[in-house]
Amino acid sequence: MAVDLDYLTYEDVVEDQREDAEIYHNTQLKIIVMEKMINLIFLFGLILLRVPNLLRDNSPFGINYSILNVFYIYIIISVMTFLFYELPLEIYGEKIERRFGFSTRDNKSWIVDKLKEIGIGLVIALIIIEFLYIGLSEAPNIWWIYAVIGYFIFSTVLSTLSPYLISVFTKIEPLEEGSVRNKVTNLAKEMNLNFEEIYKWNMSQQTTKVNAAVTGFGKTLRIMLGDTLLQKFREDEIEIVMAHEIAHQKNKDVYRSILFNGLIAFLGFYFVDLGFDYFIEWFDYYGKEDPATYVYLLFSLSLVLEILGKLSLWHSRRREKAADLVSINKIRNIEIFESAFARLAKENLSYPNPSKLKIMMMYSHPPINDRIRYGKEYIQKLS
Repeated sequence: MAVDLDYLTYEDVVEDQREDAEIYHNTQLKIIVMEKMINLIFLFGLILLRVPNLLRDNSPFGINYSILNVFYIYIIISVMTFLFYELPLEIYGEKIERRFGFSTRDNKSWIVDKLKEIGIGLVIALIIIEFLYIGLSEAPNIWWIYAVIGYFIFSTVLSTLSPYLISVFTKIEPLEEGSVRNKVTNLAKEMNLNFEEIYKWNMSQQTTKVNAAVTGFGKTLRIMLGDTLLQKFREDEIEIVMAHEIAHQKNKDVYRSILFNGLIAFLGFYFVDLGFDYFIEWFDYYGKEDPATYVYLLFSLSLVLEILGKLSLWHSRRREKAADLVSINKIRNIEIFESAFARLAKENLSYPNPSKLKIMMMYSHPPINDRIRYGKEYIQKLS
């Protein structure tokens, strides 16, 4: 459970781990950039070499659109991308996590988790792709409108099922009775949160990093505290961390994110549709529903959403800041707030001074030094 520790200041944490944090941050950044670049280059290379056309022409299910034909091409392309660059980068990423003492998994556990990820990812991707191709086949002129509607439905379902997806990878169990449970229960009631249960999230099965969440939708809403959080944080620090998580629900950030990202999906699918006519002519597709267009869809969506996704990151950072301010307004103790986020930086080896460009391009949360700075400014206004 929570432990009795001295309060931390962010400056002390930064001085202790600046070099390691910079190395870890830069390495993670390289992995992310490499994966994005290789993905786009690889997919566009397949299109130029007409590999999707070759797969379509030699499909055992014929060249015309069918669910089985789309599934056939989808599986082959997925295996190719996984073996060519996804698996090597996953192995390298796990090596980095072990090098810095984060990963707690042995090789067997890592393989089992990856197989689970692949299985769930394949099912989700297949549902999305088949839904898209039904739209491309039945309503080629307005398929992108149906795709956006599908996005809203699918996002709502995933938000509802998120607690169950988490439990596939790590054990969750009701948090035992005690002072931490009492504090979180009272906090949730004071902030008018209706929840299903408070759970201990056994993150230590996979990592030493710290996290917490209020996840789910409607009746599946669950408060989840990582066991690493319980082991490494003071009780008052846990309280302000959970005030932040509950604030996301109070601010209706799940709804806001679904709506905002729905707008991005609308623009993304629309731009993809604009490019269809050119690619159909250039690469001999017989129509939008041609199964060979799957790689074009994958490439163009990756490219467009990579660009528009910066808007999503900007929106996420704004919502994180809003949740921070709600938590400060609730607890009204900047020493606790700074100590909690300093300890988070320490345990997760957060990079202290990312550039504005890196923040804009990569960060879904404000850097911790920014969060502490505007937290102090806000508490002064409250005073």
